[in-house]
Amino acid sequence: MKTYSIVLLGMGLFALQNAALGANWQVIPSGNGPNQVNELHAISALTENDAWAVGVSYNTERTISSSLIEHWDGTQWSVVTSPNPSNTINILYGVAEVAANDVWAVGFAATTTSTAVIMRWNGSAWSVVPKPPGGTYRSNRMAWAAVSAKGIWW
Repeated sequence: MKTYSIVLLGMGLFALQNAALGANWQVIPSGNGPNQVNELHAISALTENDAWAVGVSYNTERTISSSLIEHWDGTQWSVVTSPNPSNTINILYGVAEVAANDVWAVGFAATTTSTAVIMRWNGSAWSVVPKPPGGTYRSNRMAWAAVSAKGIWW
């Protein structure tokens, strides 16, 4: 069975740029995660050749999910391997790109110690990072905003 992902936010971002330049709309296929049902929830772009989209890839029954991260290189979207802290539910809701080697994602992972999850791209791989000290992290984090490497808000 063939699967498809729709990059709604990404298409909107690039469509606005194209509309401003008087260009026609284009549909650009995205990659698909390992499962049958794929959703993208957020996008962040530094340049027209460097954008990240995050979401979730579910099995057909929607009982098990994997984090889904895709990268735009100016030509095509490709799925990038990402961590899955939970054996059952991993969903990413927000992404913020500070630099090409400093990208952050936030979401939900059903684990025994916490449900909020933070991931970071270091230029070569994604990894789960510890949550900041203080606060309660037993809730979904839905969005990021980054103004610098030391100024990331969720």
